[in-house]
Amino acid sequence: MEIGFRRESEAALFNDSSQLRRKYGKDCAERIEARLAQIDAAPSLAALAKLPQARLHQLVGNRDEQFSLDLKHPLRLIVEVADDPVPRLADNGIDRQQVTRLAFVEITDTH
Repeated sequence: MEIGFRRESEAALFNDSSQLRRKYGKDCAERIEARLAQIDAAPSLAALAKLPQARLHQLVGNRDEQFSLDLKHPLRLIVEVADDPVPRLADNGIDRQQVTRLAFVEITDTH
């Protein structure tokens, strides 16, 4: 899958291990890099959802096109579907099998 960034500064941060370590610490930076590698290797969001260590969860409400992935407790990597249009099922849910593009939103504690 492809992951994009809204700002050049975010892309620069996530493509530089030393900057990631300075901002998030060694353990969390390693988990961020691992999640990004898993996203890159997955053919679709459905494949990523099958990785138990990712603990992929869809958010709700006005964030229903966003998903969170585990990092280092309590932090989660938040991404949103970047396919245009967003692939939908007949019941208007997101068709995870057809999602091939994500965009970085934030790293946060969602609890």
